[in-house]
Amino acid sequence: MKLEVQIKMNPSLYLRDPEQSELGKNIIKFSIELIHKNGFEAFTFKKLAIKIETTESTIYRYFESKNQF
Repeated sequence: MKLEVQIKMNPSLYLRDPEQSELGKNIIKFSIELIHKNGFEAFTFKKLAIKIETTESTIYRYFESKNQF
């Protein structure tokens, strides 16, 4: 059985719609995984960038801060 979840985000939460690109979708997907595994306080854009093999500045193009999640 495959479970699929779709999350609708309020447009005021992001700078660039993450649903419009694969990178944006990966930002959301792996953010959820990292927050679930390590907790919100331990979650950083740096850890996320390493996980999805990109730079922190790329993530900041989508979100101003982790508090917007």
